[in-house]
Amino acid sequence: MSYSAPETAGNRHPRTAHPDASRGERVQIFALPTRTMYGPLRFSWLSYLGLAEQQHAAQLPTPAAAVSYLSTQALMRAMAAARLDVPSSAASEIEVDRSCTLCTSGKKHGKPRIAGVNFNMSQVNPLVVGAFSRNPSAVLGVDVETMDARLFSGFARLALSDEERAFYERVAQERPASALRLLSLALWTAKEAVLKATGHGLSVVPSLVRVQFSEQLLDALEATLGAETSEDPAHGPEDSGTEASENTGSNEELLKNLTGETLRASAVFRAPGDDTEDNPERTFALRWVPVALPDAEHPEGAQKMLIALAVENPAHSEPTQGEPAQVEVELLPVATPLELKRLLTD
Repeated sequence: MSYSAPETAGNRHPRTAHPDASRGERVQIFALPTRTMYGPLRFSWLSYLGLAEQQHAAQLPTPAAAVSYLSTQALMRAMAAARLDVPSSAASEIEVDRSCTLCTSGKKHGKPRIAGVNFNMSQVNPLVVGAFSRNPSAVLGVDVETMDARLFSGFARLALSDEERAFYERVAQERPASALRLLSLALWTAKEAVLKATGHGLSVVPSLVRVQFSEQLLDALEATLGAETSEDPAHGPEDSGTEASENTGSNEELLKNLTGETLRASAVFRAPGDDTEDNPERTFALRWVPVALPDAEHPEGAQKMLIALAVENPAHSEPTQGEPAQVEVELLPVATPLELKRLLTD
Protein backbone atom coordinates (compact mmCIF):
# COMPACT_ATOMS: atom_id res chain seq x y z
CA MET A 1 0.00 0.00 0.00
CA SER A 2 1.40 3.37 -0.92
CA TYR A 3 1.05 6.29 1.35
CA SER A 4 0.13 9.48 -0.32
CA ALA A 5 -3.50 9.10 -1.38
CA PRO A 6 -5.84 10.40 1.33
CA GLU A 7 -7.66 7.61 3.09
CA THR A 8 -11.40 7.23 2.64
CA ALA A 9 -13.98 5.56 4.80
CA GLY A 10 -13.62 2.50 2.58
CA ASN A 11 -9.86 2.06 2.77
CA ARG A 12 -8.93 3.49 6.17
CA HIS A 13 -7.40 0.85 8.41
CA PRO A 14 -9.44 -0.01 11.51
CA ARG A 15 -8.22 1.84 14.56
CA THR A 16 -7.79 -1.39 16.49
CA ALA A 17 -5.77 -3.08 13.76
CA HIS A 18 -2.69 -0.86 13.75
CA PRO A 19 0.31 -3.21 14.03
CA ASP A 20 2.56 -0.77 15.88
CA ALA A 21 0.03 0.92 18.15
CA SER A 22 1.69 -0.28 21.34
CA ARG A 23 5.15 1.02 20.58
CA GLY A 24 4.62 4.00 18.28
CA GLU A 25 6.10 4.53 14.85
CA ARG A 26 9.68 4.42 13.58
CA VAL A 27 10.35 6.57 10.55
CA GLN A 28 13.60 6.86 8.64
CA ILE A 29 14.41 10.16 6.90
CA PHE A 30 16.99 9.68 4.16
CA ALA A 31 18.76 12.89 3.17
CA LEU A 32 20.69 13.53 -0.04
CA PRO A 33 22.53 16.87 -0.51
CA THR A 34 21.88 18.04 -4.06
CA ARG A 35 25.54 19.02 -4.47
CA THR A 36 26.21 15.28 -4.73
CA MET A 37 24.90 15.58 -8.29
CA TYR A 38 27.80 17.84 -9.21
CA GLY A 39 30.43 15.26 -8.25
CA PRO A 40 31.50 11.81 -9.43
CA LEU A 41 28.88 10.07 -7.26
CA ARG A 42 26.10 11.49 -9.44
CA PHE A 43 26.49 8.66 -11.95
CA SER A 44 25.43 6.03 -9.41
CA TRP A 45 22.27 8.06 -8.63
CA LEU A 46 21.46 8.87 -12.25
CA SER A 47 21.54 5.18 -13.11
CA TYR A 48 18.17 4.92 -11.33
CA LEU A 49 16.51 7.40 -13.70
CA GLY A 50 15.07 7.00 -17.15
CA LEU A 51 14.82 9.17 -20.22
CA ALA A 52 11.55 10.76 -19.09
CA GLU A 53 13.13 12.23 -15.94
CA GLN A 54 16.14 13.50 -17.84
CA GLN A 55 13.96 15.16 -20.48
CA HIS A 56 11.81 16.81 -17.81
CA ALA A 57 14.90 18.12 -16.01
CA ALA A 58 16.18 19.60 -19.27
CA GLN A 59 12.99 21.66 -19.58
CA LEU A 60 13.25 23.26 -16.14
CA PRO A 61 14.18 26.96 -16.07
CA THR A 62 17.39 26.82 -14.00
CA PRO A 63 20.24 24.35 -13.42
CA ALA A 64 19.44 24.38 -9.68
CA ALA A 65 15.84 23.37 -10.36
CA ALA A 66 16.99 20.59 -12.67
CA VAL A 67 19.46 19.25 -10.10
CA SER A 68 16.85 19.34 -7.31
CA TYR A 69 14.38 17.48 -9.51
CA LEU A 70 16.89 14.82 -10.53
CA SER A 71 18.03 14.39 -6.92
CA THR A 72 14.45 13.93 -5.75
CA GLN A 73 13.62 11.40 -8.45
CA ALA A 74 16.87 9.49 -7.92
CA LEU A 75 16.42 9.25 -4.14
CA MET A 76 12.77 8.22 -4.51
CA ARG A 77 13.55 5.48 -7.05
CA ALA A 78 16.57 4.27 -5.10
CA MET A 79 14.40 3.93 -1.98
CA ALA A 80 11.76 2.03 -3.95
CA ALA A 81 14.32 -0.21 -5.67
CA ALA A 82 15.91 -1.15 -2.35
CA ARG A 83 12.53 -1.88 -0.80
CA LEU A 84 11.26 -3.89 -3.78
CA ASP A 85 14.61 -5.58 -4.50
CA VAL A 86 14.80 -4.11 -8.00
CA PRO A 87 18.24 -3.57 -9.62
CA SER A 88 19.25 -0.04 -10.53
CA SER A 89 19.08 -0.91 -14.23
CA ALA A 90 15.33 -1.53 -13.84
CA ALA A 91 14.55 1.21 -11.32
CA SER A 92 13.35 3.61 -14.04
CA GLU A 93 10.62 1.08 -14.87
CA ILE A 94 9.08 1.16 -11.38
CA GLU A 95 5.55 2.49 -11.79
CA VAL A 96 4.93 5.79 -10.01
CA ASP A 97 1.26 6.70 -9.60
CA ARG A 98 0.73 10.47 -9.61
CA SER A 99 -3.02 10.45 -10.18
CA CYS A 100 -4.97 12.87 -8.00
CA THR A 101 -7.37 11.17 -5.60
CA LEU A 102 -9.09 14.43 -4.69
CA CYS A 103 -10.48 15.44 -8.07
CA THR A 104 -11.83 13.91 -11.24
CA SER A 105 -9.68 15.88 -13.68
CA GLY A 106 -7.48 12.89 -14.44
CA LYS A 107 -4.40 15.13 -14.23
CA LYS A 108 -1.18 13.67 -12.86
CA HIS A 109 -0.76 16.23 -10.10
CA GLY A 110 -1.19 13.95 -7.09
CA LYS A 111 1.56 12.97 -4.69
CA PRO A 112 3.76 10.13 -5.98
CA ARG A 113 2.78 6.65 -4.84
CA ILE A 114 4.60 3.38 -5.43
CA ALA A 115 2.91 0.09 -4.56
CA GLY A 116 4.69 -1.63 -1.69
CA VAL A 117 6.65 1.44 -0.57
CA ASN A 118 5.41 3.83 2.13
CA PHE A 119 7.24 7.11 1.59
CA ASN A 120 7.01 10.86 1.14
CA MET A 121 9.46 13.27 -0.48
CA SER A 122 10.44 16.91 -0.03
CA GLN A 123 13.18 19.05 -1.51
CA VAL A 124 14.70 22.47 -1.23
CA ASN A 125 17.65 23.63 -3.32
CA PRO A 126 20.50 22.19 -1.18
CA LEU A 127 18.76 19.08 0.17
CA VAL A 128 16.32 16.30 -0.74
CA VAL A 129 14.68 14.21 1.98
CA GLY A 130 12.64 11.04 1.76
CA ALA A 131 10.63 9.80 4.74
CA PHE A 132 10.11 6.04 4.84
CA SER A 133 8.14 3.68 7.09
CA ARG A 134 8.13 -0.09 7.07
CA ASN A 135 4.56 0.03 8.36
CA PRO A 136 2.33 0.13 5.25
CA SER A 137 -0.58 1.65 7.18
CA ALA A 138 1.37 4.61 8.58
CA VAL A 139 0.26 7.92 7.06
CA LEU A 140 3.25 10.26 6.87
CA GLY A 141 4.38 13.49 5.27
CA VAL A 142 7.66 15.41 5.32
CA ASP A 143 8.74 18.95 4.50
CA VAL A 144 12.10 20.74 4.50
CA GLU A 145 12.84 24.47 4.32
CA THR A 146 15.97 26.57 4.62
CA MET A 147 16.30 29.14 7.37
CA ASP A 148 16.36 31.92 4.79
CA ALA A 149 13.11 30.79 3.14
CA ARG A 150 10.75 33.67 2.37
CA LEU A 151 7.15 33.01 3.33
CA PHE A 152 4.38 34.56 1.30
CA SER A 153 2.83 37.93 2.09
CA GLY A 154 -0.09 37.65 4.51
CA PHE A 155 1.25 34.39 6.00
CA ALA A 156 -0.32 34.89 9.43
CA ARG A 157 -3.69 35.92 8.01
CA LEU A 158 -3.96 33.14 5.44
CA ALA A 159 -2.09 30.20 6.97
CA LEU A 160 -2.76 30.38 10.72
CA SER A 161 -5.76 29.35 12.77
CA ASP A 162 -7.21 31.81 15.28
CA GLU A 163 -5.30 30.22 18.17
CA GLU A 164 -2.04 30.11 16.20
CA ARG A 165 -2.48 33.73 15.15
CA ALA A 166 -2.95 34.83 18.77
CA PHE A 167 0.28 33.06 19.73
CA TYR A 168 2.03 34.50 16.66
CA GLU A 169 0.98 38.06 17.55
CA ARG A 170 2.12 37.62 21.16
CA VAL A 171 5.54 36.42 19.97
CA ALA A 172 5.71 39.39 17.58
CA GLN A 173 5.20 41.75 20.51
CA GLU A 174 7.36 40.06 23.13
CA ARG A 175 10.25 38.43 21.27
CA PRO A 176 12.85 39.46 18.69
CA ALA A 177 12.18 39.15 14.97
CA SER A 178 14.39 36.05 14.79
CA ALA A 179 12.01 34.18 17.12
CA LEU A 180 8.99 35.16 15.02
CA ARG A 181 10.78 33.91 11.92
CA LEU A 182 11.52 30.56 13.58
CA LEU A 183 7.91 30.24 14.68
CA SER A 184 6.70 30.97 11.15
CA LEU A 185 9.07 28.42 9.65
CA ALA A 186 8.13 25.72 12.18
CA LEU A 187 4.40 26.27 11.67
CA TRP A 188 4.69 26.32 7.89
CA THR A 189 6.80 23.15 7.64
CA ALA A 190 4.42 21.35 10.02
CA LYS A 191 1.35 22.35 8.02
CA GLU A 192 3.01 21.34 4.75
CA ALA A 193 3.98 17.96 6.24
CA VAL A 194 0.43 17.28 7.47
CA LEU A 195 -1.18 18.29 4.17
CA LYS A 196 1.30 16.14 2.27
CA ALA A 197 0.46 13.24 4.58
CA THR A 198 -3.26 13.56 3.85
CA GLY A 199 -2.62 14.15 0.14
CA HIS A 200 -4.43 17.50 0.08
CA GLY A 201 -1.36 19.69 -0.33
CA LEU A 202 -2.20 23.34 -0.87
CA SER A 203 -5.55 22.55 -2.47
CA VAL A 204 -6.97 23.49 0.96
CA VAL A 205 -6.13 26.46 3.17
CA PRO A 206 -3.26 25.72 5.60
CA SER A 207 -5.25 27.21 8.49
CA LEU A 208 -7.28 23.97 8.55
CA VAL A 209 -4.21 22.36 10.11
CA ARG A 210 -3.99 23.45 13.76
CA VAL A 211 -0.56 22.97 15.32
CA GLN A 212 -0.32 22.72 19.11
CA PHE A 213 2.71 24.95 19.58
CA SER A 214 4.25 26.12 22.89
CA GLU A 215 6.68 28.62 24.38
CA GLN A 216 8.95 25.73 25.39
CA LEU A 217 9.17 24.45 21.82
CA LEU A 218 9.97 27.92 20.53
CA ASP A 219 12.69 28.23 23.20
CA ALA A 220 14.21 24.94 22.03
CA LEU A 221 14.14 26.03 18.40
CA GLU A 222 15.76 29.35 19.30
CA ALA A 223 18.51 27.58 21.21
CA THR A 224 19.22 25.37 18.21
CA LEU A 225 18.60 27.55 15.16
CA GLY A 226 18.43 31.10 16.48
CA ALA A 227 20.76 33.69 14.97
CA GLU A 228 22.37 34.32 18.35
CA THR A 229 23.07 30.68 19.17
CA SER A 230 26.70 29.87 20.01
CA GLU A 231 26.40 26.20 19.08
CA ASP A 232 28.85 25.13 16.43
CA PRO A 233 27.07 23.21 13.64
CA ALA A 234 30.20 21.13 13.21
CA HIS A 235 29.40 19.40 16.52
CA GLY A 236 26.70 16.83 17.00
CA PRO A 237 24.28 16.35 19.89
CA GLU A 238 26.91 14.74 22.08
CA ASP A 239 28.75 18.07 22.18
CA SER A 240 25.67 20.09 23.10
CA GLY A 241 25.16 18.48 26.48
CA THR A 242 21.84 16.85 25.55
CA GLU A 243 21.15 13.18 25.16
CA ALA A 244 20.20 12.18 21.62
CA SER A 245 17.27 9.79 21.42
CA GLU A 246 17.62 9.18 17.69
CA ASN A 247 20.31 8.20 15.25
CA THR A 248 22.00 11.39 14.03
CA GLY A 249 23.16 9.86 10.78
CA SER A 250 26.02 7.77 9.52
CA ASN A 251 27.50 10.51 7.33
CA GLU A 252 27.84 13.54 9.57
CA GLU A 253 30.21 15.14 7.09
CA LEU A 254 27.21 15.30 4.72
CA LEU A 255 24.60 16.66 7.11
CA LYS A 256 24.59 17.57 10.80
CA ASN A 257 21.70 16.97 13.15
CA LEU A 258 21.91 20.11 15.30
CA THR A 259 20.18 18.88 18.41
CA GLY A 260 19.52 15.78 20.44
CA GLU A 261 16.47 17.36 22.06
CA THR A 262 13.00 16.15 21.28
CA LEU A 263 11.26 18.82 19.22
CA ARG A 264 7.76 17.45 19.06
CA ALA A 265 4.16 18.64 19.01
CA SER A 266 0.79 17.52 17.68
CA ALA A 267 -1.64 18.81 15.09
CA VAL A 268 -5.25 18.24 14.07
CA PHE A 269 -6.83 18.52 10.63
CA ARG A 270 -10.32 18.22 9.22
CA ALA A 271 -10.82 18.41 5.49
CA PRO A 272 -13.35 20.93 4.18
CA GLY A 273 -16.90 19.65 4.54
CA ASP A 274 -19.44 18.82 7.19
CA ASP A 275 -18.44 17.47 10.59
CA THR A 276 -19.69 13.97 9.94
CA GLU A 277 -18.54 10.43 10.62
CA ASP A 278 -17.19 10.28 7.07
CA ASN A 279 -15.11 13.43 7.64
CA PRO A 280 -13.54 13.04 11.10
CA GLU A 281 -10.90 15.23 12.64
CA ARG A 282 -7.51 13.59 12.20
CA THR A 283 -4.65 13.89 14.68
CA PHE A 284 -0.95 13.89 13.83
CA ALA A 285 2.29 13.59 15.74
CA LEU A 286 4.85 16.19 14.64
CA ARG A 287 8.61 16.03 14.85
CA TRP A 288 11.11 18.70 13.79
CA VAL A 289 14.73 17.90 12.95
CA PRO A 290 17.03 20.96 12.70
CA VAL A 291 19.99 20.26 10.43
CA ALA A 292 22.97 22.03 8.91
CA LEU A 293 24.68 21.36 5.60
CA PRO A 294 28.43 21.83 6.24
CA ASP A 295 30.66 23.73 3.86
CA ALA A 296 34.17 22.27 3.89
CA GLU A 297 35.67 25.47 2.49
CA HIS A 298 33.68 27.82 4.74
CA PRO A 299 32.80 25.96 7.99
CA GLU A 300 31.23 29.08 9.47
CA GLY A 301 28.82 29.21 6.56
CA ALA A 302 26.97 25.96 7.20
CA GLN A 303 23.43 26.27 5.85
CA LYS A 304 20.75 25.57 8.43
CA MET A 305 17.44 23.94 7.57
CA LEU A 306 14.38 22.59 9.34
CA ILE A 307 12.80 19.23 8.53
CA ALA A 308 9.25 18.57 9.72
CA LEU A 309 7.72 15.09 9.88
CA ALA A 310 4.00 14.43 10.38
CA VAL A 311 2.65 10.96 11.18
CA GLU A 312 -1.04 10.31 11.72
CA ASN A 313 -1.43 9.42 15.37
CA PRO A 314 0.15 5.93 15.42
CA ALA A 315 -1.79 4.92 18.53
CA HIS A 316 -5.01 5.92 16.70
CA SER A 317 -6.28 7.67 19.79
CA GLU A 318 -6.39 11.22 21.04
CA PRO A 319 -3.06 12.39 22.52
CA THR A 320 -3.17 12.22 26.33
CA GLN A 321 -3.37 15.66 27.93
CA GLY A 322 -2.00 17.30 24.81
CA GLU A 323 1.03 15.01 24.56
CA PRO A 324 1.73 13.85 20.99
CA ALA A 325 2.08 10.17 20.22
CA GLN A 326 5.54 8.61 20.18
CA VAL A 327 7.37 8.70 16.85
CA GLU A 328 10.98 7.60 16.59
CA VAL A 329 12.95 9.34 13.86
CA GLU A 330 16.25 8.35 12.28
CA LEU A 331 17.98 10.99 10.18
CA LEU A 332 20.17 9.13 7.69
CA PRO A 333 22.32 11.18 5.29
CA VAL A 334 23.38 9.09 2.31
CA ALA A 335 26.13 9.51 -0.26
CA THR A 336 25.44 6.54 -2.55
CA PRO A 337 22.47 4.30 -3.46
CA LEU A 338 24.42 1.31 -2.13
CA GLU A 339 24.63 2.93 1.29
CA LEU A 340 20.92 3.76 1.12
CA LYS A 341 20.10 0.13 0.34
CA ARG A 342 22.18 -1.07 3.27
CA LEU A 343 20.48 1.33 5.68
CA LEU A 344 17.02 0.60 4.38
CA THR A 345 17.33 -3.17 4.42
CA ASP A 346 19.15 -3.54 7.77
